[in-house]
Amino acid sequence: MEINLIPKEPFVVKHFKQLLLLICFILLLMSISITQYILQQEKILAHAEERVIALKKEKSLLEQDIAYNRGVLEREEELKEYRKYKALIEGIEANRGPSWAFVLEEVSTALPDHAVLLELEGEGNRVLGTAAVYNLTDAAYFLDQIENLDTIESSYMRIIQESEVYEDYHVDPRQAKIVEFTLYTKGARGDD
Repeated sequence: MEINLIPKEPFVVKHFKQLLLLICFILLLMSISITQYILQQEKILAHAEERVIALKKEKSLLEQDIAYNRGVLEREEELKEYRKYKALIEGIEANRGPSWAFVLEEVSTALPDHAVLLELEGEGNRVLGTAAVYNLTDAAYFLDQIENLDTIESSYMRIIQESEVYEDYHVDPRQAKIVEFTLYTKGARGDD
Protein backbone atom coordinates (compact mmCIF):
# COMPACT_ATOMS: atom_id res chain seq x y z
CA MET A 1 0.00 0.00 0.00
CA GLU A 2 1.20 3.20 -0.89
CA ILE A 3 0.83 6.19 1.21
CA ASN A 4 0.67 9.50 -0.45
CA LEU A 5 1.82 12.21 1.85
CA ILE A 6 1.49 14.96 -0.72
CA PRO A 7 -1.37 17.07 0.22
CA LYS A 8 -4.39 16.91 -1.97
CA GLU A 9 -4.80 19.73 -4.39
CA PRO A 10 -7.68 22.01 -3.37
CA PHE A 11 -10.73 22.17 -5.62
CA VAL A 12 -10.21 25.82 -6.51
CA VAL A 13 -6.67 25.26 -7.51
CA LYS A 14 -7.52 22.11 -9.38
CA HIS A 15 -10.35 23.80 -11.34
CA PHE A 16 -8.99 27.36 -11.35
CA LYS A 17 -9.23 27.89 -15.10
CA GLN A 18 -12.78 26.63 -15.29
CA LEU A 19 -13.85 28.71 -12.30
CA LEU A 20 -12.18 31.77 -13.75
CA LEU A 21 -13.93 31.16 -17.02
CA LEU A 22 -17.25 30.69 -15.20
CA ILE A 23 -16.78 33.92 -13.26
CA CYS A 24 -15.92 35.80 -16.47
CA PHE A 25 -18.98 34.35 -18.15
CA ILE A 26 -21.20 35.38 -15.22
CA LEU A 27 -19.69 38.89 -15.27
CA LEU A 28 -20.28 39.07 -19.00
CA LEU A 29 -23.93 38.04 -18.58
CA MET A 30 -24.37 40.54 -15.78
CA SER A 31 -22.83 43.36 -17.81
CA ILE A 32 -25.02 42.50 -20.81
CA SER A 33 -28.19 42.43 -18.71
CA ILE A 34 -27.21 45.66 -16.90
CA THR A 35 -26.53 47.32 -20.26
CA GLN A 36 -29.90 46.17 -21.60
CA TYR A 37 -31.60 47.39 -18.42
CA ILE A 38 -29.89 50.80 -18.73
CA LEU A 39 -30.87 51.10 -22.41
CA GLN A 40 -34.44 50.11 -21.61
CA GLN A 41 -34.59 52.66 -18.79
CA GLU A 42 -33.23 55.35 -21.11
CA LYS A 43 -35.97 54.54 -23.65
CA ILE A 44 -38.60 54.68 -20.90
CA LEU A 45 -37.14 57.99 -19.68
CA ALA A 46 -37.12 59.45 -23.22
CA HIS A 47 -40.72 58.31 -23.72
CA ALA A 48 -41.70 59.79 -20.33
CA GLU A 49 -40.02 63.10 -21.23
CA GLU A 50 -41.94 63.20 -24.53
CA ARG A 51 -45.13 62.44 -22.62
CA VAL A 52 -44.35 65.23 -20.12
CA ILE A 53 -43.82 67.70 -22.99
CA ALA A 54 -47.10 66.60 -24.60
CA LEU A 55 -48.91 66.88 -21.26
CA LYS A 56 -47.48 70.36 -20.69
CA LYS A 57 -48.79 71.43 -24.10
CA GLU A 58 -52.15 69.87 -23.30
CA LYS A 59 -52.15 71.58 -19.91
CA SER A 60 -51.48 74.98 -21.49
CA LEU A 61 -54.32 74.38 -23.99
CA LEU A 62 -56.62 73.32 -21.16
CA GLU A 63 -55.67 76.42 -19.16
CA GLN A 64 -56.56 78.54 -22.19
CA ASP A 65 -59.87 76.68 -22.49
CA ILE A 66 -60.51 77.14 -18.78
CA ALA A 67 -59.82 80.86 -19.06
CA TYR A 68 -62.10 81.08 -22.10
CA ASN A 69 -64.84 79.07 -20.35
CA ARG A 70 -64.57 81.29 -17.28
CA GLY A 71 -65.03 84.28 -19.53
CA VAL A 72 -68.04 82.62 -21.16
CA LEU A 73 -69.51 81.79 -17.74
CA GLU A 74 -68.98 85.38 -16.61
CA ARG A 75 -70.73 86.64 -19.76
CA GLU A 76 -73.57 84.16 -19.19
CA GLU A 77 -73.96 85.40 -15.62
CA GLU A 78 -73.99 88.99 -16.87
CA LEU A 79 -76.54 87.97 -19.51
CA LYS A 80 -78.70 86.29 -16.85
CA GLU A 81 -78.57 89.45 -14.75
CA TYR A 82 -79.39 91.53 -17.83
CA ARG A 83 -82.31 89.26 -18.74
CA LYS A 84 -83.56 89.31 -15.17
CA TYR A 85 -83.55 93.12 -15.10
CA LYS A 86 -84.95 93.30 -18.61
CA ALA A 87 -87.82 90.96 -17.63
CA LEU A 88 -88.40 93.04 -14.51
CA ILE A 89 -88.51 96.25 -16.54
CA GLU A 90 -90.73 94.65 -19.18
CA GLY A 91 -93.04 93.40 -16.42
CA ILE A 92 -93.26 96.89 -14.98
CA GLU A 93 -93.86 98.34 -18.44
CA ALA A 94 -96.53 95.68 -19.13
CA ASN A 95 -98.28 96.55 -15.88
CA ARG A 96 -98.14 100.23 -16.72
CA GLY A 97 -99.77 99.57 -20.09
CA PRO A 98 -100.15 102.09 -22.89
CA SER A 99 -100.15 105.81 -22.23
CA TRP A 100 -103.41 107.71 -21.83
CA ALA A 101 -102.47 109.93 -24.72
CA PHE A 102 -102.18 106.87 -26.95
CA VAL A 103 -105.51 105.43 -25.71
CA LEU A 104 -107.30 108.75 -26.22
CA GLU A 105 -105.81 109.12 -29.67
CA GLU A 106 -107.06 105.66 -30.60
CA VAL A 107 -110.56 106.44 -29.23
CA SER A 108 -110.71 109.66 -31.24
CA THR A 109 -109.59 107.89 -34.44
CA ALA A 110 -112.23 105.18 -33.86
CA LEU A 111 -115.04 107.78 -33.87
CA PRO A 112 -116.85 108.23 -37.18
CA ASP A 113 -115.99 111.47 -38.99
CA HIS A 114 -119.26 113.25 -38.22
CA ALA A 115 -119.56 112.02 -34.60
CA VAL A 116 -118.77 114.37 -31.72
CA LEU A 117 -117.08 113.35 -28.49
CA LEU A 118 -119.01 115.11 -25.74
CA GLU A 119 -117.39 113.86 -22.57
CA LEU A 120 -114.51 111.59 -21.64
CA GLU A 121 -113.36 110.48 -18.21
CA GLY A 122 -110.72 107.95 -17.25
CA GLU A 123 -109.68 106.28 -14.04
CA GLY A 124 -107.43 103.25 -13.64
CA ASN A 125 -108.03 101.10 -16.67
CA ARG A 126 -111.61 102.30 -17.23
CA VAL A 127 -112.62 105.03 -19.68
CA LEU A 128 -116.15 106.48 -19.55
CA GLY A 129 -117.32 108.58 -22.42
CA THR A 130 -120.29 110.15 -24.12
CA ALA A 131 -120.55 110.86 -27.82
CA ALA A 132 -123.17 112.17 -30.23
CA VAL A 133 -123.64 110.14 -33.42
CA TYR A 134 -126.07 110.72 -36.26
CA ASN A 135 -127.43 107.20 -36.43
CA LEU A 136 -127.10 103.75 -34.89
CA THR A 137 -124.89 102.60 -37.77
CA ASP A 138 -122.28 105.14 -36.65
CA ALA A 139 -122.58 103.83 -33.09
CA ALA A 140 -122.08 100.24 -34.29
CA TYR A 141 -119.09 101.35 -36.40
CA PHE A 142 -117.55 103.09 -33.37
CA LEU A 143 -118.05 100.02 -31.15
CA ASP A 144 -116.57 97.76 -33.83
CA GLN A 145 -113.52 100.02 -34.22
CA ILE A 146 -113.00 100.16 -30.44
CA GLU A 147 -113.15 96.38 -30.07
CA ASN A 148 -110.44 95.97 -32.73
CA LEU A 149 -107.93 98.17 -30.87
CA ASP A 150 -104.97 96.43 -29.22
CA THR A 151 -105.09 98.65 -26.14
CA ILE A 152 -108.76 97.94 -25.35
CA GLU A 153 -109.54 94.83 -23.36
CA SER A 154 -113.35 95.11 -23.39
CA SER A 155 -116.01 97.67 -24.26
CA TYR A 156 -119.67 98.39 -23.57
CA MET A 157 -122.03 100.91 -25.18
CA ARG A 158 -125.60 102.03 -24.52
CA ILE A 159 -127.84 104.55 -26.22
CA ILE A 160 -129.23 107.21 -23.90
CA GLN A 161 -132.97 107.78 -24.20
CA GLU A 162 -133.46 110.36 -21.40
CA SER A 163 -134.43 113.76 -22.80
CA GLU A 164 -132.67 115.62 -19.95
CA VAL A 165 -129.32 114.38 -21.19
CA TYR A 166 -130.05 115.69 -24.66
CA GLU A 167 -130.95 119.07 -23.20
CA ASP A 168 -127.74 119.14 -21.11
CA TYR A 169 -125.64 118.60 -24.22
CA HIS A 170 -127.87 120.75 -26.46
CA VAL A 171 -128.43 117.92 -28.92
CA ASP A 172 -131.64 117.48 -30.88
CA PRO A 173 -132.69 113.80 -30.55
CA ARG A 174 -134.09 113.84 -34.09
CA GLN A 175 -130.71 114.81 -35.56
CA ALA A 176 -128.33 112.77 -33.38
CA LYS A 177 -128.24 110.01 -30.81
CA ILE A 178 -126.18 110.21 -27.62
CA VAL A 179 -124.31 107.04 -26.73
CA GLU A 180 -122.54 106.32 -23.51
CA PHE A 181 -119.58 103.96 -23.70
CA THR A 182 -117.32 102.25 -21.20
CA LEU A 183 -113.92 100.91 -22.23
CA TYR A 184 -111.52 98.82 -20.22
CA THR A 185 -107.95 99.27 -21.35
CA LYS A 186 -105.14 96.83 -20.85
CA GLY A 187 -103.62 98.60 -17.83
CA ALA A 188 -103.62 102.19 -19.09
CA ARG A 189 -101.49 104.71 -17.23
CA GLY A 190 -101.36 108.47 -17.11
CA ASP A 191 -98.61 110.30 -18.97
CA ASP A 192 -96.10 112.17 -16.82
